[in-house]
Amino acid sequence: MASQSQQNALTKQRAILVLTLSLLLTGLILAFNSQRRPSNVVVLPFEESTPSHLRVVAERAEAWLRLHFFPRQKSILLSARIVELQRPVLNDFSLPAPDYSSTNGLRVWICKDGEVQRMEQLFNSLPSVKTLAKPRIQTVGGNEGAMFVGQSVPVNGLNQEVGVGLKLLPRIQSDGIDLTSKIKFTTLQSAGQLSIQTNVALRSRIHIPKGYGVLLLNADTSATNHQSIGLLISSTVQ
Repeated sequence: MASQSQQNALTKQRAILVLTLSLLLTGLILAFNSQRRPSNVVVLPFEESTPSHLRVVAERAEAWLRLHFFPRQKSILLSARIVELQRPVLNDFSLPAPDYSSTNGLRVWICKDGEVQRMEQLFNSLPSVKTLAKPRIQTVGGNEGAMFVGQSVPVNGLNQEVGVGLKLLPRIQSDGIDLTSKIKFTTLQSAGQLSIQTNVALRSRIHIPKGYGVLLLNADTSATNHQSIGLLISSTVQ
C-alpha cells in the first residue's frame, strides 16, 4: 500500500499535469483564434470547407475548457433585420464610404450603435424598404444561432426551402465580437417550369467593436429583379 506521502506526491503530479495540459490547450486555442480573426471584413466561400484536423482539435479543446473552467458563459443577443430595397436608396441613407466594398456590389459598413438606430428608423419610414425578417437570436459565444422564414416547396420531386435563412456565429472578444454570418435569400419562379432562384448567398466574418453594429448591402441588383438586399445586425453581450 502506498504511503500517504506517496499519494500526496501522486496527486500533486496529476494536478501539475492537468494544469500543464490546460495551459497548452489554451495556447493552442489562442494561436488558432489569432489566425482566424479577420482584420475587419472577410467574405468567405458560401459552402464551408471540411475543417482541418488542427481546427477540430482546437475547437474541441476550447469546448472542454469552457465546460470545465468557464461554466458560466456570457450570453449574447443578436438583433438582425433583413430588408429588401425596391430601388437604390443609398442617397436616402446618407451613408459614408463603406468599410468594405467588392466588385460584385457587396458593401459593408461598421456603424456606431447610434447609427444603427438611425438606420432602423429609416427602414421603418421609407416606403421603398420592405422588411423580410426581423429575428432576435439569443446564444452564447462560440455557439451558432439560426432562423428561417419561408416555406418548403416540392421542386423536381424534392422538397426545398424557399425564403430567407440566416445563421450567426458570434465569438466574444475583449474588444467586441467576431461574427460569422451566413445569409441566403431564395424566391420561387413559376414561369414555365417551377424553379428556385437564389437572389443572395453570402457568408462573411466581421470584427465588430464594442458599441458598434454592422450593415451589409448587396448593391448588385442584376440578379434580384433590380432589388437590393440589406442585413442590419446589432449585438448585446449579457
